[in-house]
Amino acid sequence: MRPRKKLAVLCLVFSIVLLLVAAARLTTSASSRVPWEYRSRSWLAVAWSTLGLRWGAQHYQPDIVTIGRLRRIAKAQREFASRAYVDEDQDGVGEFGSFAELCAVPGSSARHTVPPLAVLPSGYSRVNPTGGVERAEGFTFVMLLPSTNGSPIRESPGGGFPDGMISPDYSERAWLCVALNLRRTGNSGWSYIVTQDGIVYGTNRELSPESAARLCQRTCRFMPVGNDWVQVP
Repeated sequence: MRPRKKLAVLCLVFSIVLLLVAAARLTTSASSRVPWEYRSRSWLAVAWSTLGLRWGAQHYQPDIVTIGRLRRIAKAQREFASRAYVDEDQDGVGEFGSFAELCAVPGSSARHTVPPLAVLPSGYSRVNPTGGVERAEGFTFVMLLPSTNGSPIRESPGGGFPDGMISPDYSERAWLCVALNLRRTGNSGWSYIVTQDGIVYGTNRELSPESAARLCQRTCRFMPVGNDWVQVP
């Protein structure tokens, strides 16, 4: 083989090795990224796709959809309260609702002040025996409202809350929805919450609705506390 040709082959091999090393490093870096960063279609995301690293965006697509669902739920709660479909203490201030109430399921609640109109699609009304709504993305959504002592309690199986369990005053100011990751394996898998402020938070720790509630400060408003939560921009 001629020296020039041999040098060209060596340069080509060296370039391929460098590309493989770069791809491996990008893969490692991608695995440590938070899921919602894959929403961006920046030049870097395009470069990753070119290198065949689209797995990150595909792997976290359920997370991205779930974050969007939580924001939709927050919007629905604001609309529900603003229309005062539930105003148990008759003070003119609407209270937040359960999934069954947000979906206007007939007979789901004795709290209704006026006949409600649905502010969420009917798919959210199918509350399972554990008090959650399962979605195709592999997450279960659980709604929690403040009880008479201010602590959050989960929605009952089939939807709604037992009569007299929810504080009218507290439920004018606070609610919490938890999206539990059913795809979690080992120490991997994000879960999310959204509160009355409409802010979504994520955590990579294992959660239940009760543990999520314990990680939220109870001062008539639910706010995540500690270092376990990351605010989703």
